[in-house]
Amino acid sequence: NTGYTFNNWDWGIHIPSPSNTSTNTIVYTYINDTVIVNFDPIIIDTVTYIVNPPGSGTISVDAINIATFPTTENYAPSSTSNLVATAATGFTFDNWDFNTNIPSPNSTSNTVSVTWSGNDTCYVNFTMIPVDTIVYIINPPGAGTITADGTNITTFPSTKIYNSGINTALTASATTGYTFNNWDFDNNTPTPNSTTNNVSVTWSNND
Repeated sequence: NTGYTFNNWDWGIHIPSPSNTSTNTIVYTYINDTVIVNFDPIIIDTVTYIVNPPGSGTISVDAINIATFPTTENYAPSSTSNLVATAATGFTFDNWDFNTNIPSPNSTSNTVSVTWSGNDTCYVNFTMIPVDTIVYIINPPGAGTITADGTNITTFPSTKIYNSGINTALTASATTGYTFNNWDFDNNTPTPNSTTNNVSVTWSNND
């Protein structure tokens, strides 16, 4: 049955052919006898996967996607599985946290292999990417527009969200009857300076 493997035939008198450990045997009976058929439970390693924090990502095990957590999988001891962690939007992969088993090449690679050696609980850890909220305002209203990484922004105030540490290219364009004066940031610094209409900003704070 499922979960067991055949071990041997245990005859009291008769001798099975070709052997008592063959699943298919022939026995020539010549007297009453008792036979015991022995099975052994299949040893498995049970592994529970938990994504931390919830909803921050998914994993695949041997190319099979797993998106519901916690989830428990069974593996044959000494078998090897290939694991891939994929971060959800707004998160980055951090590490695999096994109690018993050892991921290869290391716990901080999102793609690893594991040769199972025991039951385990694996926390798949992701980190939220910090974001900066930027509100663009044209002064005076209607005096111009801007583009951010090539995307036109014509309605103001306009709120955009950027991952902290990324760089955005900004261009200010004056409407008829106006000239560009300057960028006025509270917390971020435009490059090369605030009086150039084409600048880049590496976001570090809300603004």
